[in-house]
Amino acid sequence: MDKKTPVKTVPESLVAKQGEALIAAASEVKKKPDWLGQLLSRTLTSDDLKIRTLRFVDALPSLQSDSALAEHIRAYFKDGDLPFPGVSRWMLQQTSTDKLLAASVRKVFNRVAYRFLAGANTGEALQAAYQLRQANLAPSLDLLGEVTISDRSAIRYREALIQAIREAGETIHAWPENPQLDHDGTNTIPPLNLSIKLTSLLPRPVPQDIKNQVIDLSDRLRPVLQEARSAGLSVTVDMESYNNKDLVLGVFKSILREKEFSDWPHIGIAIQTYLKSAHEDLQQLLAWAEKRQTPFHVRLVRGAYWDEELIHAAQNGWSVPVWEGRGITDQVYEECMQILFAAAPQVIPVIATHNMRSIALALALAEQHEMQPGQFELQMIWGMGGRIPQALSNMGYRLRIYAPFGDLIPGMAYLVRRLLENSSSQQALDLFQGATPDADAFKARTPTEKITIRNPEHTFNNTATFRFIDAGERHQFTAALDEARGELGDNYPLLIGGREIQINNRIDSFNPARPEQLVGRVAAANTEHVEEAVSAARTASSQWQNTNFDYRAGLLEKAAEKLEARRAEFAAWEILEAGKNWSEADADVAEAIDFLRYYALLGRQYEKGHLQDTPGQTNRTFYRGRGIGVVLPPWNFPLAILTGMTAATLVTGNTCVLKPSSLTPVVGARFARLMHELDLPPGVLNFVPGEGRNIGDQLVHHPNIVNIAFTGSREVGLGIIQKANGSAGRWPMLKRVIAEMGGKNAVIVDEDADLEEAVKGIIQSAFGFQGQKCSACSRVIVVGDIHDRLVQLLTEASASLRPGFPEEPGSELGPVIDEVARERIERAILDAEKYANLHWRGDAQELGFYVPPTIFTHVPSNSELAQEEIFGPVIAVLKASDFEEAIKLANATRYALTGGIYSRHPDHLEQACKEFAVGNLYLNRGITGALVGRQPFGGFRHSGTGPKAGGPDYLLPFMEPRTIVENTLRKGAAPV
Repeated sequence: MDKKTPVKTVPESLVAKQGEALIAAASEVKKKPDWLGQLLSRTLTSDDLKIRTLRFVDALPSLQSDSALAEHIRAYFKDGDLPFPGVSRWMLQQTSTDKLLAASVRKVFNRVAYRFLAGANTGEALQAAYQLRQANLAPSLDLLGEVTISDRSAIRYREALIQAIREAGETIHAWPENPQLDHDGTNTIPPLNLSIKLTSLLPRPVPQDIKNQVIDLSDRLRPVLQEARSAGLSVTVDMESYNNKDLVLGVFKSILREKEFSDWPHIGIAIQTYLKSAHEDLQQLLAWAEKRQTPFHVRLVRGAYWDEELIHAAQNGWSVPVWEGRGITDQVYEECMQILFAAAPQVIPVIATHNMRSIALALALAEQHEMQPGQFELQMIWGMGGRIPQALSNMGYRLRIYAPFGDLIPGMAYLVRRLLENSSSQQALDLFQGATPDADAFKARTPTEKITIRNPEHTFNNTATFRFIDAGERHQFTAALDEARGELGDNYPLLIGGREIQINNRIDSFNPARPEQLVGRVAAANTEHVEEAVSAARTASSQWQNTNFDYRAGLLEKAAEKLEARRAEFAAWEILEAGKNWSEADADVAEAIDFLRYYALLGRQYEKGHLQDTPGQTNRTFYRGRGIGVVLPPWNFPLAILTGMTAATLVTGNTCVLKPSSLTPVVGARFARLMHELDLPPGVLNFVPGEGRNIGDQLVHHPNIVNIAFTGSREVGLGIIQKANGSAGRWPMLKRVIAEMGGKNAVIVDEDADLEEAVKGIIQSAFGFQGQKCSACSRVIVVGDIHDRLVQLLTEASASLRPGFPEEPGSELGPVIDEVARERIERAILDAEKYANLHWRGDAQELGFYVPPTIFTHVPSNSELAQEEIFGPVIAVLKASDFEEAIKLANATRYALTGGIYSRHPDHLEQACKEFAVGNLYLNRGITGALVGRQPFGGFRHSGTGPKAGGPDYLLPFMEPRTIVENTLRKGAAPV
């Protein structure tokens, strides 16, 4: 804790005294029968029932028909263990018709929803707020809908918020004054507080562009605060996910510096103490409060996204931002509470908690600091706390009830989060059933328990991508881009037999976002250079083949270390040469590092081979490289796929001829330079850029090339497969082709899907890197009556994507790779307009070879738009009458690479796993971004020959297995 903040230790006797007073006050509050509290408590005490119930609740708002609701009830609760008290459960089990079953379930869950929501609209919420005041409880209203996916939905939310403020302003003037709630002893307090989540006003905030987004979000927030101040409300800015913490704090400070709000005392912000940065966040906020001088309130909360933060950190390999135990969180909450009370009256402490110990400590701190009940505030959540809220009010304290309201869909999402949050609490039963706490609830506990969600122990862990929350990561990228700009236009030689070869014939590589900007000049090999490279590889082959796996794996691991140390540098070159944005470029470099380490790990597993001896006989199967391999990588993953195929070739004992794409040769050249810094034996890795139609064909046909690793278009891939062994009878070995050739990938959106989540996944999968991924979503198959709604949301979200130059941190849409690609995509769009409905196109941009994102509807399933890969930002939306037809449409192409389904129907998810014919199937998430080792990647049919990249079997085609059997029996004697 900051030494500048004097903090007094609170005697435990004082906490116990306040606890005893609270017990006495709670025992005086009459307890009403609460069957709903019993239902919730029963559900939360069974992990299996809790998960099934919460998943059903999550789906419930989308189940419009009685038959759909009944079908889901039976799917989620097949064993009859319905989440209702005994008599209700028996009645539901006896219900034979869908209509009766649906009516009963809706009635129960509407009661559940209103347990956590103060109303479905502003009128109901204001009525609930007035009833709270009549009970001597202060209200804080929160209009739900905190996650918006488009600018239009953000505008709609802001308009709804402003309208709610105006209605509230007209209403609260008629409320009678309440001295306990409306005064702090010196000043008047507004009768109604409004809680605001800033992400409701800005879709898809990204940490790497925090500076510009603080400005943008402040502009969006300003009219809301103007209306609130004019209407006589107070406002609290809620804290949300860790990703957005600095953005929220930045906007709060920025807008309160403005003259219009600099003297407004009726505003505040939440601080989450489950974050490891809680002390620092609070101290920095208090230091800023001293400069502002006008007091504001600080709502101290533990945090509502604990499980989510742990899971995201575990999935992505990030450091965990939250304390990994409830006990340590409680301890930090107490420490921050003491800091907050010590800072009063410069800030007004607002203690938001249901924890009995925390409440008693707050009361003790107020007594210790000689504060009147109105000079601080306690807060609890609508529908929770049992007898405690009324008890605190009866004791003369200002207790504010945080009351969310709004439509059922966001309301149910809120409900699920609150149930998950409190199901982990030791006081969950008391919160829902209204039990009176005992003295033990107020005792200090040693924070010994540690509840954490981590990946199981693996021998391989993926490289964590940059989160860009840390300013240091943002600075690395900015500095790397500046350095790369200083090297634009450099020359890059061939690398053959360990020698650099400078030639006059070169490939000029240009920035696709700025076509006039020369990225670099890379030597272009001719046929003589190819022969020289193959000869060098052949000379080195025998020695390299006879090195052991451990040695070769060690070199790959050293390369991974070098690449990781220079990851921002390589990402910068991808941004400039391939047009990737910050996140896409960083992910590509991280994947390249993963390929090096993962294939090194796999390689070591082949060192000893397989041994299975029997008496008198030894049996050994081992693996050797096949000879010389050629690597033909694509331009869209100019480092990751190039690195993966090269690493697989080398670690298995093959020498390599690497021909990078002519569209991204600079990235390839810099990788080859990095590999040669490892002191590879001459000829093991040879770098020969050039035109594919010339030296590419020569390499494929070359009699001494035995392995061809290719990633690219179906047409080129099929040509390589056909040509590879065309003269096999005259060659010493048959060639093997490991080819990944693209896809026409579909995402199915089921009738019960979470449409907002589906749209986010589709946008990321279809328009990430301008759709230039073999795994990209290019077809969306919509089931049933949700078609029009899904298309509307998809269109609005697409229109909100931010075009920009890739080097700009906030850019989401950049150029396609070159003019040829742009013309091809535009021609495909023009042709599709003849038979499909061009529903929406984005605006044109002056960003080099830019193609606006495009959405077609009413697309015939047998049309080119539905069948052929376009490799650009184009979505074809198809409609299916039911789920079976959706599966048939998804499978009705020659490709089988990736696919996805958004559904909350357990049986449909299971059916998709069995029948959706793709190499990588993703359930309720985007369909791009497979991770090495975790999600082996590759398809079948015309999508590839296998095996799956980044998987345990990928190295096998690069080797020849050999089995040696020795008879050890000699004249009746054999070694034991």
